[in-house]
Amino acid sequence: METRTALIEGYSRSAPLYDQTAGMTYLSALWKLLPRVRVGPSPAILDVGSGTGINLLEAARVLAPCSRLVGVDLAPGMVQEARRKAVAAGVSATFTVGDAEHLELEDEAFDLIICNSVYHWFPDRGRAIAELARVLRPGGQLLVNCVADPGFGEWIRAVDEVWTGLFGQARAWLPPLPTPGELLGHLRAAGLTVEHLEYELDPIPVQDVSAFLRTMTVIAPTWLAGVPAGGGRAVMDAMTRALAATSAGAFVVTSAGVASVSRKPGGTPRPPAAPGAGKA
Repeated sequence: METRTALIEGYSRSAPLYDQTAGMTYLSALWKLLPRVRVGPSPAILDVGSGTGINLLEAARVLAPCSRLVGVDLAPGMVQEARRKAVAAGVSATFTVGDAEHLELEDEAFDLIICNSVYHWFPDRGRAIAELARVLRPGGQLLVNCVADPGFGEWIRAVDEVWTGLFGQARAWLPPLPTPGELLGHLRAAGLTVEHLEYELDPIPVQDVSAFLRTMTVIAPTWLAGVPAGGGRAVMDAMTRALAATSAGAFVVTSAGVASVSRKPGGTPRPPAAPGAGKA
């Protein structure tokens, strides 16, 4: 199955479970960057890869009042969930199905763009960043947070080995993860000034392999894409055995991520947000 199709189907399917599974993780990443936001009053905000709308709604709360709120996501199921949440919260926001590499949005329309945990999925990352820069106003800021190389390498290798063992061949289900240098290069090539960039690498022991696999099924559903009919249980059982056998009692997975704040030259920034802005 093509990765794009797998993303659309997988994330549409996992949308109702996404916030309870990973919502706080992604909000934490956003909270770390929000205090660095310096945009004008009543900002227009775009969230690319908006998912359930959790990031856009939080940014709207912190930076209120906002003049415009737009979310774009590839998965119709995610868009439907985001629309439901916006209505429930009484927030006027527009969520649409769209592609980051071909945004159907006007030039220089947004003061702030959020791209949280999706850059690593883009087939053409340079083009996507160029599109984000195109719709960003002079003086506006772009926040990018993503998984980076060698993140989750242990799990990725186990998936490929299990798939090959069960079905005779590996398949493309995840693009090569980006490096900090790749993101930095794309931001600069798009004419953006990088104000902040950080890279974190942290080994994490996983005590409950079954719970870990259930989480990955929600947040990275392409790893199960294309499983032959009736083969899902065999894959989960084989993965459980493979990860449990890696060490005595704990599977260790490498968490790696890169986060950046960049600005489009021009315009007049406002003072930085108060320390701790965005935390509940």
